[in-house]
Amino acid sequence: MIDLALAKREFEQYLKDYDLTDNKIKLKWVHTLCVVDAAREICRRKYLSGEDTQLALLIALLHDIGRFEQLRVFGSYDDRKFDHARFGVKLLFEDGQIRRFLKDDTYDGIIRTAIECHSLYRIPDGIEGKTLLHCRIIRDADKLDNFRVKDTEPIEALFDVDQQTVEGETISDNILEAFRCRRSIYREERTTHADMWCSYLAFIFDLNFPGSFAWILEHDYLNRNVDRLRLRDSTARERMEEIRAICNQYIAERAAAEEKKKAVIFDMDGLMFDSERMIMRAWEKVGAKMGYERFGENIYHTLGMNRDGRKKYFLEKYGPDFPYDDFQERYRRCTQEEMREHGIPVKPGLHALLDTLKARRCRLAVATSSSQKYAMEKLQEAGVREYFDVIVCGNMVTHSKPDPEIYLLACERLKVSPSDAIVLEDSENGIRSALAAGIDVIWIPDLILSLPGLEDKVSAKFENLNQATPYLRERTE
Repeated sequence: MIDLALAKREFEQYLKDYDLTDNKIKLKWVHTLCVVDAAREICRRKYLSGEDTQLALLIALLHDIGRFEQLRVFGSYDDRKFDHARFGVKLLFEDGQIRRFLKDDTYDGIIRTAIECHSLYRIPDGIEGKTLLHCRIIRDADKLDNFRVKDTEPIEALFDVDQQTVEGETISDNILEAFRCRRSIYREERTTHADMWCSYLAFIFDLNFPGSFAWILEHDYLNRNVDRLRLRDSTARERMEEIRAICNQYIAERAAAEEKKKAVIFDMDGLMFDSERMIMRAWEKVGAKMGYERFGENIYHTLGMNRDGRKKYFLEKYGPDFPYDDFQERYRRCTQEEMREHGIPVKPGLHALLDTLKARRCRLAVATSSSQKYAMEKLQEAGVREYFDVIVCGNMVTHSKPDPEIYLLACERLKVSPSDAIVLEDSENGIRSALAAGIDVIWIPDLILSLPGLEDKVSAKFENLNQATPYLRERTE
């Protein structure tokens, strides 16, 4: 468990070894607190869980812990003399200081990687899932507060020269070309302090979240940073204005990436209804009667498949003589008996979410791998059939999830483009299907709780439909 109050107290204790009256050290302490605030805002805009938010704030608190020693020894932010991120990792994990801030080691791997990568030119390949998410959060939060720093702090505290000197410099050809190519700038590419100033503006090309671009727009940081320098060279002024135009266009484009959605498409089993567990129990009972052990575990390999996809799976696993039709009939009777006895197991928050979306005049669809007869019966019994404008079932398409056909057909019948829709899914096959269709996905885990390689591709992840409701209220029109 993360105790952020404890971590802050320990950080303040750690700083007692440093001179907080030194402008550069004081600037970094204020920067650290503001990066925590920026990380909190990113988490809020992404509707992250309390656990992920607390972890993001802890990483933000510790991300620059190596800077203070760098400034005490060298009086400079120049990482060519001292790699502050690497020193921070050494201090925390090789010297064992991390236990001052966090008592258990559950998150050590994520924290270490996030701090190690926070100031690199780009995140190294091979980092995935929750670790990649937190690398992106700290990199965005750090860069967002850098825009605040460049807007408010004296130039002399940022560079080793005064503002007059910087304003008399030029912007190099290669720096302007980097902006034209919409890319970040390597440290070695910078020649003048004006180049260095421009390289901070180029941080926008490494931001990850639409909310980060919205933050810059809301504070007008790009224009304020550009206007901070009154360059005296006419060519430098022209180049800065071109840089301003390129950046403003890019920011507007990326901020608009989170435009309001016109339609929401729901998976059914495991998403609206707690039916996958019911199916797994039925498979286990029927499989045992047919002489198969641990038969219910097959559910993990068939989530999101339609009848044909599941039949293919069972025949490949158990052989061409496997009595699939007999098995199908037996398990249907078993699930029907359970539903008659206990009713349709509706997921908490479903009705409230549907009411919210209907009140917003959102177009709604179901895209389920179940058969039309089965799906209609369940939707009707649960009292949600009338909410949906379109219902697409597994027997209406040729290819089952993860093929995108079912979601593309849902969009076609809703009369919206894939970019105007958002999908709610619980399974890997379903997520892959929606992503292949070009539709944003919200993941609400059911039986499968971890999806390495996919978690960083979904727009949001929530524990349940109740948590997803505020997010969808904000994302839909």
